Amino acid sequence: ESLAQCAAREASEEAALPLRELRFASAVNAACAAARHHYVTVVMKGEAEPGAEPRNCEPGKNEGWEWVKWDEFPPADQLFWALRCLREQGYNPFTEELDHLKGYTGSHQL
Repeated sequence: ESLAQCAAREASEEAALPLRELRFASAVNAACAAARHHYVTVVMKGEAEPGAEPRNCEPGKNEGWEWVKWDEFPPADQLFWALRCLREQGYNPFTEELDHLKGYTGSHQL
């Protein structure tokens, strides 16, 4: 399974959200020794079909889905680690540039 196929499958399974034009956006290596967690995340991006709305298909794992403007995200301490690290990298989802990875050492200690 390719990364794009995986992202499409996960979006469908978790949010019933069909995606198109999937492509690489970033990579995050986040570790928190205190919580004994280590996440390595490949971040893909794509477009939702017009009019598509996410649905919570895994209520036992997830509180829900909603569209949120990028500049109105909750504070970093309320985000899943991969999103928190993306923000810290300076990631901009509205460009195809990968400038946010310049100088990235591949590690976020949380």
